[in-house]
Amino acid sequence: MIKPPLNWLEIEKLAHLLSPKLEGSFVERVIIPDRAFFPEGFIKGEWALRLSERKAESIFIFSLKPNQTYFAYLRDKGARSASKSTQSAFGLSISKYLKGAKLVRVEAIHRDRTLMLWFTSSLGTTKYLGLALLLIPASPEAFLIESNSLEVSAQAKWKILARSRNVKQSAESLEYFSLSDTSRAPENPPVRAELIRQEDSVFRWVESELERDAFTLRTKESKKALALRLKQLEDRAKQSRVALKEAQKETNYQKYGDLLKASFHLNPAIQGKNRVVQDFETGLDIEIPADPKLSLPEQVNRFYAHARRKQRRIEEAQVRLAGFEEGISKIKNLEVLLTEAKDWRALEKVETVLGLRTSAEESDKDRKLERKKVKKYGAWLGRTFTSKDGALIWVGRSRDENLELTFKHAKGNDIWLHVRGKPGAHVLLPLSSGKTASLDTLLDAARLCIFYSGGEKWGKTEVDYTFKKYVKRIKDSTEASYTHNKTLIVEPDPKRLKTLLDQAGS
Repeated sequence: MIKPPLNWLEIEKLAHLLSPKLEGSFVERVIIPDRAFFPEGFIKGEWALRLSERKAESIFIFSLKPNQTYFAYLRDKGARSASKSTQSAFGLSISKYLKGAKLVRVEAIHRDRTLMLWFTSSLGTTKYLGLALLLIPASPEAFLIESNSLEVSAQAKWKILARSRNVKQSAESLEYFSLSDTSRAPENPPVRAELIRQEDSVFRWVESELERDAFTLRTKESKKALALRLKQLEDRAKQSRVALKEAQKETNYQKYGDLLKASFHLNPAIQGKNRVVQDFETGLDIEIPADPKLSLPEQVNRFYAHARRKQRRIEEAQVRLAGFEEGISKIKNLEVLLTEAKDWRALEKVETVLGLRTSAEESDKDRKLERKKVKKYGAWLGRTFTSKDGALIWVGRSRDENLELTFKHAKGNDIWLHVRGKPGAHVLLPLSSGKTASLDTLLDAARLCIFYSGGEKWGKTEVDYTFKKYVKRIKDSTEASYTHNKTLIVEPDPKRLKTLLDQAGS
């Protein structure tokens, strides 16, 4: 926020200082200046006139944002046009009327926070066009007006061609603009000499203040994002602890299988729904639940299958928990880094990790594509990698992550991968509309699919891939089935796999 805003005397002195520089120049373009430091890339309520004359180019900027009013001049091209902004009706109007017009007079209204810029019309009329900037901090506004002369008086009324905001007033006030009563204005407000020392002093001051505001704003945004990410990770860590505890509390199926297997020669009888066997650790008889329809070997195999499932659930919960705890630790380290951040480099490091801002080396096209992906998919908190071609690869490392990835985050034409004929990780290539994946990207995704399915030492392995729309969840099951698939035969490539895994610190 620009504090304190310009008072009427400062506006008057600045107008006197800048009028020789501005008068006689032509409006080349009306733009919304690029403000790369701000998250949106521009400031709503700020415009700039690109001016040209015989030997130089210059820029005149003005802001009508409440509590952030200013105008400034720079003998240079200044900021480029913001690519992400859209012009308002007022912006389009002044662009239409002022493009090519000659700026003939700059004057401030005495004891009023109003700056008047007068132009000859570029539309072939003999009338003058005026841009009246009312720089009142609480309710700033601008008017594009039409006049037969350059005479300014308290009694004058000018026809309004466009205004910067819509207000409900009388029909006359909507059609005509006149100067306000200045009798209550302070007679001699303080003037900051440093702002009128040079023609570009205000421009430098505004740029410095805006950069500081942007730093504060983005720091707050990062803190909010860190808090949200931390809560998400803590919630998921809590769920994993509950899942781990429940898995550990399950029946000791391994022991049941061992006891029953050790009693084969005794052929223990079935009593109701149990078989009575001797516990070789205590020497006491115990009852083991049994299915009368199963033979002893079949019952033993059933227990061992349940034991393997239990162990798998425990291991998956432990892996998930370790991953979430690692993420929590990283977020807390980022919170410390953000608290201590005093420059853009430190702040941008935090933003890059959070995905709020892409690295400086990426092109504008890459940044736009990344924002579209984030908007489309939301935040995937599982393992994320980047292929050799720069494409995203998402990996599910457990049953729960597989289900979440495939049936919550994946879209119909994303590419889904799975090791052929074996249980394992689900891997997804999120694709923008009309895009496809290169062979290098498919191979990188397949290598990760094999690794996270426990196949690091399998050798040559087949990996199926298909569009997610052909993947269905089997009813009353946590498994998925798929059709319309193609198959990759993947040779081991330890060097490339290590490069991928280094991205996640695996």
